[in-house]
Amino acid sequence: MNNWLKDITLEGDLVRLIPLTKQHNKDLVTAASDGELWNLWYTSVPSEQTIDDYIDFALNEKQAGRSHAFAVIDKSTNTIIGSSRYCNAINENRVEIGYT
Repeated sequence: MNNWLKDITLEGDLVRLIPLTKQHNKDLVTAASDGELWNLWYTSVPSEQTIDDYIDFALNEKQAGRSHAFAVIDKSTNTIIGSSRYCNAINENRVEIGYT
């Protein structure tokens, strides 16, 4: 397990990334509801029917030490606008950013 994948908050001028939790499900669906993003053929965006599975997968990957999922907050409105993840973490020198 990757002990370096600890809960952290990342913050810049425009957004704050906080650890993703199951309680973010409704806010993430709302963030994706500005269109029918879940119908896009080239990506996978969770819908109201799939958001719980999406979050469960992210949290299971975290528990296994392979990822760390974040909810992305727009600092100007203090609302969740999406999510992102450190993923496919092999060690502190090799990690991908994805599921954004």
